Amino acid sequence: MSGFVCFITAGEINTEAAREVHPLKSIGCFIKKPISAEQLLRRIKAELE
Repeated sequence: MSGFVCFITAGEINTEAAREVHPLKSIGCFIKKPISAEQLLRRIKAELE
């Protein structure tokens, strides 16, 4: 399994700019807060499948 990065932020994020800054990383998802623990687990599990 390769590395997986998930960004969690309370603010807006420019996903394309983030991918340019971290081109060698496997950016799996961007999650905006607030998010419940259950929703977070579901999202991460979905990204890993």
